[in-house]
Amino acid sequence: MFSIKMVYSFEIIGIIFVFIMIYLTYLERKRKLLSKFGFIFWVVIWVIGILLILFHRSANKILDPLNIIRVMDLYMILAFMFLFVLVFYLFVKNRHSERKIEKLTRFLALRELKNI
Repeated sequence: MFSIKMVYSFEIIGIIFVFIMIYLTYLERKRKLLSKFGFIFWVVIWVIGILLILFHRSANKILDPLNIIRVMDLYMILAFMFLFVLVFYLFVKNRHSERKIEKLTRFLALRELKNI
C-alpha cells in the first residue's frame, strides 16, 4: 500500500517535472524554435498537467459517467489520445515537408537541365 507521504511525493515530482517542461518550452521559444502559437499551446498543455496533478481527487466525478474505474486510467486514455493526435500532426507535417523538398529538387534538376 502507498502511504500518504508517497502520494504527495508523486505529486511533487509531477509538478517539478511540469515546471521543468515549462522552462524548457520557454528556452525553445527564446531560441526562436517555437512560434508564439506553439509556445502558448505547450504552456497550456503543461498547465493542464499541473491542474490534473493538483485536482486528481476531484476527477472522480467525471469517472462514474464514463465507466472508468481509476483516475490513472482516465489520464492514460487522455495521454494516448493526445499522443495519437500529435503523431498524426507530425505525420502530416512530415509529408508536407517531403512534398516541398520534392518540388524544390524537381525545380533545381529542371533548371540545371536547361542550363546545359
